[in-house]
Amino acid sequence: SEWKLPIMQEKVENPDAFRIYEATVKVLSSFPPEQVDALFYHSRSFGDDTGLFELAEELYTQNLINIIALFGNEGERVGSSIPFESNPGKTFYTMRLKKLGIPENRIFYTGPAFHTREENDAFLNLAIDRGWKSAVILAQPHQIVRIMLGLVQAMQRKSYWMKVFTAHPKYTPWLEIVMGSQGLEEKMRFRHIEDECNRIFYYIEQGNIATLEQLEDYLQRRESGNL
Repeated sequence: SEWKLPIMQEKVENPDAFRIYEATVKVLSSFPPEQVDALFYHSRSFGDDTGLFELAEELYTQNLINIIALFGNEGERVGSSIPFESNPGKTFYTMRLKKLGIPENRIFYTGPAFHTREENDAFLNLAIDRGWKSAVILAQPHQIVRIMLGLVQAMQRKSYWMKVFTAHPKYTPWLEIVMGSQGLEEKMRFRHIEDECNRIFYYIEQGNIATLEQLEDYLQRRESGNL
């Protein structure tokens, strides 16, 4: 018999899931249309940098960026002074970028920052000091919504608005074993997606990141040039 597209008789109600899905689609569709002032390269746990360094090189060679801003730590966990517990650290990231042809004088560093919220604040402080008005966030696709929510809140607190876009690898191996937040919970990458969703709603409830409505408002203002 001929296959037919099923007609939904009832609307499926799961507003939280839809809101995350909608935000994800919009944020992942935010590749920079023209050159921006800097790339914000957040720290990633061990193994979770698949495709990110290569994409940074691609953005640089395509003249979409000419500065890469790195986080200001050597992989210490929150509340610890032991390097490389959470991530490989800024020296390792610098070495990788230099091997890909990024000149050292094009790599900038923030002040100390040990988790995503601190990194967002540190990147924005560096942008204010340097007068940057546009940037692109580099991360894996399932992490970008939470990072954007954090940066929107940072911009709101500082009353310093930038045109912020996003970039993620064209291919992400979801079965790859990677570390999660703070270099903990080693498991397949796709199993970290649920953790990200839970963090988003928890951090919104705690007031640590912007709401999804505030993100929507920011994206509309960015697109209309009303920042």
